[in-house]
Amino acid sequence: MFIPIGDEPNPRETPFVNYALIVVNIAAFVLVYLPLSMQPISESTPYINEFLQDLARSNGVSRITDLSYLKHLTSYDVFLHQWGFRPASPSIVTILSSMFLHGGWMHLLGNMLFLWIFGDNVEHHLGRARYLSAYLLTGVAATLFFAMFQADSTIPLVGASGAISGVLGCYYVWFSRNEVRVLMVLFIFVQVISIPARWVLLFYLIIDNILPVLQGGQSAVAHGAHIGGFFAGIGLAKYIDFQKEQQRAERDAEQAAREDINFGEAIESEAWEDALECYAQMSMNERRTIGDWDVINLVDGLTKSNRYEAGLAVLQRFIGSRPTSPILSLAHLRAGLIHLHGMSRAPAAYQHFLTVLDLNPPPEVEQAARQGLSLIESQTQH
Repeated sequence: MFIPIGDEPNPRETPFVNYALIVVNIAAFVLVYLPLSMQPISESTPYINEFLQDLARSNGVSRITDLSYLKHLTSYDVFLHQWGFRPASPSIVTILSSMFLHGGWMHLLGNMLFLWIFGDNVEHHLGRARYLSAYLLTGVAATLFFAMFQADSTIPLVGASGAISGVLGCYYVWFSRNEVRVLMVLFIFVQVISIPARWVLLFYLIIDNILPVLQGGQSAVAHGAHIGGFFAGIGLAKYIDFQKEQQRAERDAEQAAREDINFGEAIESEAWEDALECYAQMSMNERRTIGDWDVINLVDGLTKSNRYEAGLAVLQRFIGSRPTSPILSLAHLRAGLIHLHGMSRAPAAYQHFLTVLDLNPPPEVEQAARQGLSLIESQTQH
């Protein structure tokens, strides 16, 4: 006998959704099973008529009237018949409700053991909301796959194993190199060994489920749901990986496109954001090769777009790296105007305007600087 008892490595984060699913499954079983399993079937048992009709049909008789014939059954069996998924009477409600019902303690504990071992890694990989969605989605897929081959069955399908098999399928794709601790019991020999997760999961898929289906015969285990859930999990994991790869490729293409943008072409086409990104990525030597007027044009474009901080950052680099530029006074004028009109920083603007006057500027630049100083002084007097 081989029983998985844990895996490694495990994420440090607490898997709240996985724990919540375990609690919900256990609570649903305890709150329903304990009271109903002690109640024998009677004529007043809820949903008894439909249960008896399906039971009679499955036994090849027209009607069951002697309830003593069912003394080995309880009201819980009737409840499972009503809220489990019956392929012959499918409904959206029972697809979901069947995922949180179990036939007995061993059924419940076996499922919860597998969910506890393998669910935390998958939740960590997907995130809480997407993990819950994946759990429910693969559970639905498992149920529908089972129904494809049992379309006329009135026997209810119950249990979380279809959804848990979906979790195992995801685990197989993303964590197949993890180690699973397995309790091995052979007569009096008891030992805990570590086995690669891919072999444990393949054993579960092939030996525990596919081979029993190929051998045929009746079984109380819904192997079809396990197989459908497992492959649904693999498909979902592969699709998520494909989506991530597509997004990564798109980001890389966008990055490559940005890197291919020429600064001069961006200025000429007035693509100010592209020009700014090119300028920011340039080295000091590369910036020195740019014409003075191209830098001023970039600043003017950013100013028109209300990108005042970015425009000032470009001007500061210009002023700091080109102290002998013939249009240095114009750069200070632009900085003063941005401080004054764009950012309401009169003291900083005042200093730039004074610097303009110290640089022996062209007449029109000098006039604009003096107008700026006059405006600041008049505002100060008021």
